[in-house]
Amino acid sequence: MDPVNVFLIDANKLFREGMKRLFENTPFKVMGEAGTLREGVPAVEAAGTQPDLVLIDLINGGEDEADQLRALRDGHPGIRVVILTTDLCTRRLSGALGAGAHGYLMKDIACEALMQSLKLVMMGEKVFPTHLAELLINGRSEELATEVPARRKGLSQREIQILRCLLNG
Repeated sequence: MDPVNVFLIDANKLFREGMKRLFENTPFKVMGEAGTLREGVPAVEAAGTQPDLVLIDLINGGEDEADQLRALRDGHPGIRVVILTTDLCTRRLSGALGAGAHGYLMKDIACEALMQSLKLVMMGEKVFPTHLAELLINGRSEELATEVPARRKGLSQREIQILRCLLNG
């Protein structure tokens, strides 16, 4: 696999440092980082080399983040974007997909699974948590968390239909 230039966007500096260590001796090379999407988009624009892959943790999944993600994708159509997050939030997932994300993965993913998922993304595939696929296939989308973990809300029929199409290829 050819070297992959990676840009990290995550509020947690320790997490960013951990990702850098994880990518050592792999084709993935961290070329830059930022704490927020608002800081990251201009940093990607200013970078001398365009990243191949941007890993982002969406903080609140608001419209502003979706717009910034969309602007990043529109300005750099060749960039692959993967969301790495701690919760499976339908609003964030839907917003990320609508803004052009290529993947939505949980931060508790095994290191090897993350590496394989990122390789798949670089080959043009879309990646999502196995738990999401299981819930959708079994028709239990109501178990997916919304922005507030105590509050539950399922996907709309159209969202389920789109995700099933993505999962089925």
